[in-house]
Amino acid sequence: MEINQEPKPKKRGRGSERQTKVLVMVESEPSIKTPKKGKSDRKVGYLKMVVMEDLKEKSINKEVEKAVNKTACALTDVYKGYVKLKEKISHHQVVVEPNKTKSAKMFPWVNRTIINVKKMLLGTHHNCINQDYVQNYLDEFCYKFYRRYFGDKLSDRLLIAALETTWY
Repeated sequence: MEINQEPKPKKRGRGSERQTKVLVMVESEPSIKTPKKGKSDRKVGYLKMVVMEDLKEKSINKEVEKAVNKTACALTDVYKGYVKLKEKISHHQVVVEPNKTKSAKMFPWVNRTIINVKKMLLGTHHNCINQDYVQNYLDEFCYKFYRRYFGDKLSDRLLIAALETTWY
């Protein structure tokens, strides 16, 4: 490379060379209540994030088969890795939206989750992230996500969980 030559810009988003490949699955259903301004119209349930070697059809289907009930309905974008999800779950709806701002509103909890994980990694771990432990960081985020409404009862829940655990 010549001295005056600038390096090629790296690809951003899905397919980036710098990023770890992660499959994010979020259970959400339409909310009964009318959402407040700026809030999502979908209620979030379970969350699962898995570090993947690749985001190819076969790998995605394998993880979905392990983590998702066969009677579930999936709402995805047009990514080619989701093509054969119909073989693993009962209903698969594909959203085709070329406008990125509108498509981001179709998957609010997936986008919020990804943003919050990135903020946690940058804030807590100060970008000193060992690639060998990314799955552990994601598991920590999911653990905290499920307990976000415990508040003052968190230490009580921890004590109950410790007492209920069978030690061998």
